[in-house]
Amino acid sequence: MRTLFMLLLLFPLVLVGCSSDSHIEGKTELHILAAASLSPVLTEMKEEFEENYPHIELVFQFASSGNLREQITRGAPADVFLSASAFDVEILHQNSHVYDSKDWLVNRLVVVTRDDRFTMDDLSSLAVEQITSITIGNPDTVPAGHYALEALLEYDVWTEVEEHVVYASDVRQALTYVETGNADAGIVYETDAMRSDQIKKQFTVDTSLHEPIIYPAALLEGTRYKEEAETFIDWLFSVESKEKFESYGFQTIE
Repeated sequence: MRTLFMLLLLFPLVLVGCSSDSHIEGKTELHILAAASLSPVLTEMKEEFEENYPHIELVFQFASSGNLREQITRGAPADVFLSASAFDVEILHQNSHVYDSKDWLVNRLVVVTRDDRFTMDDLSSLAVEQITSITIGNPDTVPAGHYALEALLEYDVWTEVEEHVVYASDVRQALTYVETGNADAGIVYETDAMRSDQIKKQFTVDTSLHEPIIYPAALLEGTRYKEEAETFIDWLFSVESKEKFESYGFQTIE
């Protein structure tokens, strides 16, 4: 009986010890919803972050910012939203889905073609007879498509090119359409264009023709791991991380 009594006394201590060890050995999964245009750089940087913070594992989902915003609105479990659109983050702010956000990166639009068959100087070049298909992201859900539509409208060439426009589900798909010859030309982010050796950059779209292309980093209200999520966002703003994003063609915001 005395032995049994001692075992009963020790049993809660064993449980506490096991619980503590499990917590130390386990990793916190941070679910990051990120704009498709961030896929190459964040995928490369994932390993570096996890080496620096071995208790955190990053789980990325890449898609158009508009589609990701809809997922957050419908209650998708996520900790951080990295959007290519300040508008999408503002909508989430208004609906109490965002705890805090900071403007983070800036991008630019470029017009690209598959080869040298075309020589273009400005958006009016897209209206020539030889261009039969132009791809942009769907303006309703893809920020790059929204910015492209703004520029085409502001430059007063939309009515001339509208019937030739092919919409893509995200900016990466728009680039693929050009790379594979399924579109004669496309309007994509500079950061995506500079990573492809299958297309030719024709020119940079005048930034005065569209809203500033700003990427906010948002800490989501529904996160269960606020401290870890803040650690990740702070890391995005570190000097080393900024240098990496700049090497991919982004401009960083202080």
